[in-house]
Amino acid sequence: MNKTFGLLFYLKKSKVDAQGKCPIYLRITIDGKRTEISSKHTIETERWSIEANKATGRTEDIRELNAYLDSLTTKVYQSQRDLIQDNKLVTTETLKNKFLGIEEKERTLISIFETHNKQVEKLEG
Repeated sequence: MNKTFGLLFYLKKSKVDAQGKCPIYLRITIDGKRTEISSKHTIETERWSIEANKATGRTEDIRELNAYLDSLTTKVYQSQRDLIQDNKLVTTETLKNKFLGIEEKERTLISIFETHNKQVEKLEG
């Protein structure tokens, strides 16, 4: 079982765009190892609360953004539960791949030989 697990939304201030908006990133930390995922959303730095990990304000776009960030959090926790149920090791890499829908290909000895044989057939033919 993992010792520590943390989620954090933060602004990547080094990538400010022309309108003065910063991209919002999600950082996943497991046992001291980090991975980052872009939320594909941007916001002005003045409208971001570091303490709350959310956008501040009462406008409709802020409410939608915060709801979207909450749904990302829920999806990460669901991905973690799925990995645990499948008896897979939960690391930052496996959790990120599960979250993004990247499937891990199983390589067996038979599949390696089949791939090799197909490549040799192409060279002969």
